[in-house]
This record gives sequence, structure tokens and C-alpha cells, in this order.
Amino acid sequence: ITVFNLDNLYLRKARIDAYKRANELLELAIEIGMDLKDTFEDINSMNDGKLDPYCFVTAYAFKQFIE
Repeated sequence: ITVFNLDNLYLRKARIDAYKRANELLELAIEIGMDLKDTFEDINSMNDGKLDPYCFVTAYAFKQFIE
């Protein structure tokens, strides 16, 4: 964590924002009755050959609800 500066304030805020977005998407998916696994796959799919920033945070949030 120290070597890669992962506790940097900017990085922490970006991860928190990603987690909040994931929770909002989860709540919406549940509200409209979407399959959470499909929603998870959509969010973590590649966009122009790149993964969304902090997709691992989204994956963590979704797995909390799916499992």
C-alpha cells in the first residue's frame, strides 16, 4: 500500500465514488427487477478495449449482494 501510494486521498475518493455508483446501480437493478448477474457483467465489460476505472470496487460491491 505504501510502495504504490494506494492510500492516496485522490485514489481513496475515486474508489469511494466507484463504490457509491455501484450501490446506486444495484438499487436501481433491484427496483426494476433486473438480474443482478447480468447487471454485474454489463458494468464490468470492456469499453473500447478498456475496463472501467476501479471495476474491482464495483465487483466487490456486487458480490456482496449476489452471494
